[in-house]
Amino acid sequence: MPVPRNRDNPARRALATEILSELRLADPRLLLGERDVQRLVGGVEAWLERGAAHQAVTGALCGNLPEPLRNPAGLLAHRLSAQLPPALAAPHRRPAFVPPDPLQNCPKCDRAFRSPTPGTCTGCTTRPGDASARPAGPHRGPGT
Repeated sequence: MPVPRNRDNPARRALATEILSELRLADPRLLLGERDVQRLVGGVEAWLERGAAHQAVTGALCGNLPEPLRNPAGLLAHRLSAQLPPALAAPHRRPAFVPPDPLQNCPKCDRAFRSPTPGTCTGCTTRPGDASARPAGPHRGPGT
């Protein structure tokens, strides 16, 4: 019989007990005693822990029941073990979005550059006053 990895989840245990108790609504032959419910609840918890929905568990346990059904609790125990869904992989998380630095304008050459704080661009900082150190391209300066 499968058992959940985390047994300290009273809400999941209550849901598992409810699922087993309500099986008789889907098929009256699946009326289980309290002892059988307590024996099988760990298996249903393991299914829920692996992401199975209430309807999926009920469908797997109630589908294609043999005729005649001699041992409902034994059949359910077998199905809970034999048809246990695989564990889901941890959800893939994308890295947090980090916005780019804001655009700043260089006070010397009026070029735009990205920086967290205002200041001069890389071209003006590396060789101040040297016009040949500025990158080629459109430049707004005197006479343009």
